[in-house]
Amino acid sequence: MKRLVISLLALTLCAGAFAQWEIESRDYKISKKDMKSAKELLEAPSQTVIFPNPSEGAQWYPSASLGLFLHWGIHSMIGAQPSWNMIKGYRWGGEYHSRQEYYDQANHFNPGNYFENYLAAAREAGFKYAVLTTRHHDGYALWPSRYGIGVKQYMGGRDLVREYVDACHKTGMRVGFYFSPQDWHYPGYRPDTEWDVETWGHRSPVLDTVQNRKDFEKFFAYVIAQLEELLTNYGRVDVLWLDGMGWYGIPVSDLQTERVYAWIRSLQPDIVINDRWGNIVNPDNPAGTSMRIGDFTTPFECQTPTYVPSEWWEHCHIWTGKGGGWGYNTKGLFRPLSWFMEEFVASRSLGGNFLPNVGPSGSGDMHPNFYKEIAGLKEWMATGEESLIGCGPTPGVERSNVPLTTRGHDIWYAHLLGGFKGQVSVKTDRAPYSVTLLRTREKIPYIYRDGFLNFKLPDSMREGIDDVAKITFSANPTELDVVSDAARIKAKKLICFDLDATLTEHRMPLEPAARELLEKLSEKYDLVMSAAGNCPRVYKQMGNFPVPIVGNYGMQESAIVDGEFKIIREDTCPADTAFIMKWCQYFRDKYGYTSYSGDPVEFHASGMVTFGLMGTAPDKYEKLKFDPDKAKRRAMYPEVLEVFKDYAVYIGGSTSFDLTPRQYNKFDATLRYAHEHGYSLDDCLFVGDDLDDGGGDSHIRLYGMDYIRIYDYRKTPEMLRFMWE
Repeated sequence: MKRLVISLLALTLCAGAFAQWEIESRDYKISKKDMKSAKELLEAPSQTVIFPNPSEGAQWYPSASLGLFLHWGIHSMIGAQPSWNMIKGYRWGGEYHSRQEYYDQANHFNPGNYFENYLAAAREAGFKYAVLTTRHHDGYALWPSRYGIGVKQYMGGRDLVREYVDACHKTGMRVGFYFSPQDWHYPGYRPDTEWDVETWGHRSPVLDTVQNRKDFEKFFAYVIAQLEELLTNYGRVDVLWLDGMGWYGIPVSDLQTERVYAWIRSLQPDIVINDRWGNIVNPDNPAGTSMRIGDFTTPFECQTPTYVPSEWWEHCHIWTGKGGGWGYNTKGLFRPLSWFMEEFVASRSLGGNFLPNVGPSGSGDMHPNFYKEIAGLKEWMATGEESLIGCGPTPGVERSNVPLTTRGHDIWYAHLLGGFKGQVSVKTDRAPYSVTLLRTREKIPYIYRDGFLNFKLPDSMREGIDDVAKITFSANPTELDVVSDAARIKAKKLICFDLDATLTEHRMPLEPAARELLEKLSEKYDLVMSAAGNCPRVYKQMGNFPVPIVGNYGMQESAIVDGEFKIIREDTCPADTAFIMKWCQYFRDKYGYTSYSGDPVEFHASGMVTFGLMGTAPDKYEKLKFDPDKAKRRAMYPEVLEVFKDYAVYIGGSTSFDLTPRQYNKFDATLRYAHEHGYSLDDCLFVGDDLDDGGGDSHIRLYGMDYIRIYDYRKTPEMLRFMWE
């Protein structure tokens, strides 16, 4: 039933007066059970909560780097600023719409399901998580809540949050929920004076404090009940983005921030929560009304970051141009990519994540210009991603006249943003091994003297959005020697193994000596397999050795749960089969590999592609003899890499090229696993054989994880014996 209707009585009594929508009190009738639970939470013993969340499952957050904020709801129908649009005369509210006009959009809001379309596009451009406004201050819930207004009354109970969560899982995006504890539609929450800036703040003092406390406790129960629905009905929730709890006349200290956060963690142990439970932030008060308490802080809303505010933090901003504020921009206006990179680099150089916002339309999809902007970002990421996604912060703001990011100790990135002109100066305190333009790998002439590196990028090498100079300090920045670096190796905590040609011959079972090595090492270190193949195949090849596996270059992950092998991550990115078949045939014809067994190309369910020069079903012994030194495929590699620009291309196995969606590689996959289990980059050691350019392990070397190179898998057990003896 359409329940946000104009009160005919009000129109009769107050002709021409401000129209009001009808509030159905039964929508906010809180059950005795929920009232009791909320009362217990308010009166629970005080707790000290550790921030940021120390759970292994929360450690992905600081390296996630880039998230997508999605303000979406009934306001999207008219491209209005969410909620604030209803306040007459508010300078940040955009074009004013009365409450009647605003809430009437609930009668028309019935979007299509386009989540997967734009989340997949964002994922391919480097975004790692999304945050959807499940309920803004206007009170309209995108899930069929037992309380309040939302899809339950207007869309037959259709669950838009479920559709969003399912799309996140399909596209490999982590799940974030924005939830406003404020509800301006709740009875008594916002009096008439608060809907006009002329009378804003002219609120009468609370006369009956006892009744006001009861009203607050009922509202608190309503908020907690809705939060419980969100946190218990959708599986794992990675991020909870709160936006200001409060009740007039109730002090911040009575909002019980740490008790509420402890309760949230009891439902979602691995969740990360921002700093806005009792801290209300708005454009007129960007500093907030209270202390920033949470797993990550958010002090830079719509402001370029200038300092490090906490261990984990995030910078949110509006990507679209003038028109809809945080909501849908009906004109499809976007700030230029140069602006995006300035904000992104500012965040990453100081160690924070960037959360740009784009509002979908009332029909559910993004404006076509979103996909154009994403395509531009994806193109930049094709060569520049390593300098921002998952990287470390600057070694010191004072060290350079341009922003810096890092990977480990021996790789620095200097970001020459569009507005930068002139000479770059970096205080390195050591001579570089090389300085190259990341986009093209061309060498950049430089001068190093007295601890300072200086260079100027010629105009012919500049594109202007973010030209990145990669500064390395060693020919093999992180290759460790088992003799001279023994102490450093033994101090590691997480050992990450490749399988084929590292512990076994290609696709052959794990031999007893290698199994014993893993058993011995597992007594002292945590182990994980980082594989090109899928997890079930690797697990079987290893004789069911009980070890976590990150497979398919990070698209898949398995774990041993209660003694059983379980797939716990399964990303998919559909491949362009026609395009791939066309070009694989071109390479067969050009290089003479027209005879093959089985199919010419193998398309995996994940979206990975195996282009085997001998086909998909050659004799396994013939395979081993085909290209043992990979010389045949290395000759083809530059051209294959050039054609398949949207993929990461690896010289895999013994006869094939592996193509994965570009954002997947062993470095990011292994580091993601490490962070999720509480380890830093410096805690990790990779053991593998295929570390040269084009190799399946090459990103380990290029991005800066400590590694041991294996030349003969048969010698690996003896080579690493010192680690456990």
